[in-house]
Amino acid sequence: MEMPRLARPWVAPLARIGYATKGVVHFLVGSLAVLAALGRGGNVSGNEGAIRTIGEQPFGKVLLIAAAIGLAAHAVWRLLQATLNLEREGGAKGAFKRIGYVFSVLAHGALAGLAVQLAAGQGGGGRGAKGLVAQVLSAPLGEMLVGVVGAVLVGYGIFQLYAAATGRLPERLEGNRGPQVWGVRIGRLGLAARGIVFGIIGYHLMKAAIDSRPGEIKDMGAVLREIASQPQGHLMLVGVAAGLAAYGLYMLVCARYARIADG
Repeated sequence: MEMPRLARPWVAPLARIGYATKGVVHFLVGSLAVLAALGRGGNVSGNEGAIRTIGEQPFGKVLLIAAAIGLAAHAVWRLLQATLNLEREGGAKGAFKRIGYVFSVLAHGALAGLAVQLAAGQGGGGRGAKGLVAQVLSAPLGEMLVGVVGAVLVGYGIFQLYAAATGRLPERLEGNRGPQVWGVRIGRLGLAARGIVFGIIGYHLMKAAIDSRPGEIKDMGAVLREIASQPQGHLMLVGVAAGLAAYGLYMLVCARYARIADG
């Protein structure tokens, strides 16, 4: 299925704005966690914490509105990839990638909503993704659904580790100059870190479903804190957090050089 030709002019700008915003959020998450691990300030939080940090800066409301627009743009871009198969990729690999895009739509849509709430001065008092999953867990067949989502996230984490090991990154970069070469290198580091984080999130979702204990659910921030609590955890946190910051830089490179398939 092809996208309508009238829609094509806005597809690439939409995708690039989304990549850039996602890159800034990941770079903040990773950088703040590295600073915290080194005792230089910062904090260990996930994407929601990064959005709140943006709102605390000078002209925070303006930055939050910009973040909301960028995150919504990324959600729409992932929705187009999921529903229209813009990359023309079939088989199990293509299906698995599109499932991942669906999760990305939900995650970045929720972050965009949080940014809007904070910009409106509402405090973002909702329970977030963790609270939503806990609510689903208490619904009929909720345990099964949460368990399946957890298994998918574990598989997604393994897929990202595989992509990091092989250099087959999901986003393809145009050209082969310095920025693109370094983009691939830091992208591999970033995917490895994300693979670890998503694998742990998925494991805890599966455990929550099996034990019927919503308290087992962990978001990105909780996973980073769990890593920090292990023996030599500060060193482990520095490694994973630096990888997340590297992924943010990779997304910024993608904002400039990614090959955008528009159907």
